[in-house]
Amino acid sequence: MNNIKFDLKNIDDFSTFQNIKKKKILILFNLNRYRFVLNEMKKLYEIIEDKKVMQKSITKIFEEGCLNFNIINSNYSCSIYIGSSYHLYFNAKENKYFLYVLKKSTSDLEEYKGQFKLREDLIWEKID
Repeated sequence: MNNIKFDLKNIDDFSTFQNIKKKKILILFNLNRYRFVLNEMKKLYEIIEDKKVMQKSITKIFEEGCLNFNIINSNYSCSIYIGSSYHLYFNAKENKYFLYVLKKSTSDLEEYKGQFKLREDLIWEKID
């Protein structure tokens, strides 16, 4: 697999796009990345003998992809910066994720999912 360095600043006027357009670009970018990786792993799965090892890897990538989509689609009122960390909560009543800069006390309706950092490759990484 090629390791391509991708920078959103290279997209003409990216910073002037509406937030909804920025979010859509991030979703499509990450969706295509995970789709590519999972398709490659499916090909490998067909030819390897130890299927359990590959199943674990595929499951891990799928879970990471789902988490990234939930974070990208979460509600947030702060600006998101590469390298910064944020706290993710799931609100069961609204069935939505919320991203905050500061950790807050949870209510009965919110579940703390952890602290995450946006890496330079636009993948969210759990840091606690």
